[in-house]
Amino acid sequence: MDHFNRFIAITSLLEVSFLGDQYTWCNNNAGPKRIWLRLDRLLTNLAGSLAFPTLKLIHKPRILSDHSPLVAIFQDPTRFPRSFKFCRQWAQDEDFSDIISRSWASDTEGPPLVKFHKNLLRCKSAFSSRQKQKKRRYS
Repeated sequence: MDHFNRFIAITSLLEVSFLGDQYTWCNNNAGPKRIWLRLDRLLTNLAGSLAFPTLKLIHKPRILSDHSPLVAIFQDPTRFPRSFKFCRQWAQDEDFSDIISRSWASDTEGPPLVKFHKNLLRCKSAFSSRQKQKKRRYS
């Protein structure tokens, strides 16, 4: 397992989040000898996670096998994500420093470039929603 985990780390693979039961395998024993584990996972790289940001893995119920069937679902992006653009007006916001600090303080997993991308998205989302709130107040 150490070799496999090292390979995942070296190649910067990311685990796709899942929906459904936590465990994907059972040894089918009864009572205290029963073992449940999450053995099956879906991994992607940065390009895959950016191309398919809505990718999820569904753990289906076990029927005939000791493994759960896995189904990957995604919505095909209709357009590529736009690049991040900093709006100068954000710096004029009275809570600018707090918004930046909160956006970048969140614990983000993954390689440095993925963390950076997610922090930028969080920052953009915070300022965009704040802008919408201000427009509603003045409308």
